[in-house]
Amino acid sequence: MRPTGSFVMSAYVATSGRKIDRPEDSSPGVERTLNATGFTINSLDEVSREFVRFAAGVAPERVLDVGAGFGVATLAALEAGASVIANDMEAGHLAHVESRCPASFRSRLTLSPERFPDEVALEPGSIAGVLLSRVLHFFSGSAVERSAATVARWLRPGGRVFVVCESSLFLEDARLRRVYQQQRSRGERWPGFVRGVHDLLPHRAQFVPDQLHYLDPPTLRRIFETRGFEIETAGHFRRAVSESGGGGSDGNRVRTCVRLIAKRH
Repeated sequence: MRPTGSFVMSAYVATSGRKIDRPEDSSPGVERTLNATGFTINSLDEVSREFVRFAAGVAPERVLDVGAGFGVATLAALEAGASVIANDMEAGHLAHVESRCPASFRSRLTLSPERFPDEVALEPGSIAGVLLSRVLHFFSGSAVERSAATVARWLRPGGRVFVVCESSLFLEDARLRRVYQQQRSRGERWPGFVRGVHDLLPHRAQFVPDQLHYLDPPTLRRIFETRGFEIETAGHFRRAVSESGGGGSDGNRVRTCVRLIAKRH
């Protein structure tokens, strides 16, 4: 669906952040983030594709892309005719989104450099959809709960949230998995929240924060149901990502991710 031009969007808000060149160690399938929060993936996964279809279908209502990175979902949604708020706490990422956005789309794009969820200011019921792609696994349990409550407040009735969390690190790395299992055996409320990741994974310290959170489908379901959402889908999915391997080798790495799509009552 494409817009008819009969509606008026808020003015395009340009970031005041500096433009930063693409990291040299990025590969065709991924780009390293500018703020040591891992890598962004340069293609849409199945949940992001659902978000793009939904965003186009509800235009001219606005949707929000949290942790937009270099804009793969934002730009795809704009191309489909959506009106998008691209949010990222790294102004350099939003500078890339701005530079990659065709001029004909800019009246439908708003850039938001505030930190989610506490600094983003949106009116209750003011947006139709939210994409949280590869964001919540960096948050503590209380921050995840606060995020779900905030999204519920922003969405209008019938609005949808689309969530993707990275679980590959926990499934593949024995050290993280061991901490998770120990915390689970102690009955901790958030067994998947692991601090001290840099000590556990020194080879990844320059790419990821010092805390990660393995959020499984039942946990996400509980959190969003408690905040008044009807769960439409919750589970795992796998996707192949083209990326550079160790020693300069290239290939496809299969990632296991957690997904959730839910509708606000």
